Amino acid sequence: MSDGEPPLVDVRQVSKSFRDGSGEPLHAVRSLSIQISAGEAIALVGPSGSGKSTVLHLVGAMIRPDSGRIVVDGADVAAMTGRDLVSYRRTVGFVFQRFQLIPALTAIGNVVAPVLPYDGSRAVRKRAAELLESVGLGDRLHASPSRLSGGEQQRVAIARALINKPRIILADEPTGNLDAETAGSILDLLFDAGLVGVTTVIATHNPAVADRCTRTAELRDGALIESS
Repeated sequence: MSDGEPPLVDVRQVSKSFRDGSGEPLHAVRSLSIQISAGEAIALVGPSGSGKSTVLHLVGAMIRPDSGRIVVDGADVAAMTGRDLVSYRRTVGFVFQRFQLIPALTAIGNVVAPVLPYDGSRAVRKRAAELLESVGLGDRLHASPSRLSGGEQQRVAIARALINKPRIILADEPTGNLDAETAGSILDLLFDAGLVGVTTVIATHNPAVADRCTRTAELRDGALIESS
């Protein structure tokens, strides 16, 4: 973090639990505090079940914490409701581990899907085409997900995450299950010069991904063990 500047993302003593099949609580995040500066690229590392994905979903306001605060640019995300919550989510681009593309839509249809509820203009579709071109899929605009390789689907997912010109990118294992060459090209996209100023938070098991980030935060059993 930059000295003297307030963090863009300030997670304060956040805890989150879920219930397992027997109704017993599963503590995904425990009293977690972490600060992330604007423009920083931070890798969340740790074993499976350490809470990495849960942290992404909390910062992205996809789930709410049981306790604690998540302050982004001075606003308490955990307390947002209604239009404020919708507006905040539009500033976040999420790259899911399993892509979560809509099978019935084409590549370009998947990219524009997040903005269609409030903007169906030609300009949006033009931006979607440009994003797909930038990730090397300019000739696959009208291909369905079933006709795309895993690497191509992930590229569509990245283009979709960028359609809103987000301030924050949250990426959950963006190189998981990809070959080394494809994984490298995906990282190049995430760390492209055009994303300067975008805050990027990546959950990963891959040391090569963590090495590309400006900082690493290690989680274990839902708690922050080390940040460097």
